[in-house]
Amino acid sequence: MPVELTAMILTTLLASGPAPADAPEPELLEFLGTFETTEGKWLDPLILDEKASETPPAREEERS
Repeated sequence: MPVELTAMILTTLLASGPAPADAPEPELLEFLGTFETTEGKWLDPLILDEKASETPPAREEERS
């Protein structure tokens, strides 16, 4: 196979690249939007998980 033909095939394959990704689903965008403060700043959901693990669970008498 001639070098020029090989270079043309490789260039065509590299130029085409992967197909563009679809737009995210509205449910995903809504979920990600729940991690914002009222001022619009992003809030790390892991911080919320850490705060929840620091509080002791409610006792049975307190739930009733």
